[in-house]
Amino acid sequence: MTELTRRADARAGFTLVELIVSLVIGAILVGSVFQFVNGQARMAGLQSAREEVQQNARGALEIVGGDLRGAISSGIVTANQRELEFMLPARWGVLCKTGGGSSTVMFPADGLPAPSAGQTWGLLARDSMTTPWLPALPTRATITAVTPATVTDAATGCPGLSPRGTAPAAFVLTGANHPAVGPGALVAVYQRVRYDVASGPGGVWIRRSNGVGTDGQFSMQPLAGPVDSTVVRFQYYGGAGGGLIGTTVATPYTRALSRIQFRVRMNSKQQRTAVTYDQDSVSIQIRN
Repeated sequence: MTELTRRADARAGFTLVELIVSLVIGAILVGSVFQFVNGQARMAGLQSAREEVQQNARGALEIVGGDLRGAISSGIVTANQRELEFMLPARWGVLCKTGGGSSTVMFPADGLPAPSAGQTWGLLARDSMTTPWLPALPTRATITAVTPATVTDAATGCPGLSPRGTAPAAFVLTGANHPAVGPGALVAVYQRVRYDVASGPGGVWIRRSNGVGTDGQFSMQPLAGPVDSTVVRFQYYGGAGGGLIGTTVATPYTRALSRIQFRVRMNSKQQRTAVTYDQDSVSIQIRN
């Protein structure tokens, strides 16, 4: 073997320095790929969190706004920054006759479920669009029982009020404090609905009532959350100019409220390393 061949054999393979350099470069490449993949995952997580809070905020506003669109100003029981209780009309009808703690009411379509009875149900009535709803709060006309009646029976007082070409249904609504209004008066059979903001799983939640318990207290169920407790609030407008009254209204059923605004900022339940939120509001005109 010549001297030249021995030197070529000595240079074959990687030197220690070259091996270290290749390992460093490989580590850098692996780290870069890991950072890229991790960044993509974080970006996807943030996007998912944004979509979550947007959907939650939009869903909460649609539900609250949908209920408020049916509310009557003189049927708003409690109105403050974090609590709103009102009478939500579920069925509209025409009064045939009233007396003795009961009212016979004709509803425009037959075949629908009978009006409900119970602690959250009641009725309001008015003789015309220019007269107030009765009874005036805090008195409530309750409905404790519902009995079907025959529209064509003269004893119900309905035959002379039944419109032509329709098949209405009539029911006797039994309870207390039924207003003394005349036949033909507009009747709203309502359910008491309550919203509030309170602590719940993982934070502060918007809650909605799910009936009343045997103790007479509302059964509140989480509706949407968690929310930013420093932002979520109800605001009330009314009076001659329809301006802002405030976030707390005493005896709201006497204030002729014209508009209620609900503002919410929803926090993400997914994102833990950074707060992701979406803020929005809904403003609803209230019927009087």
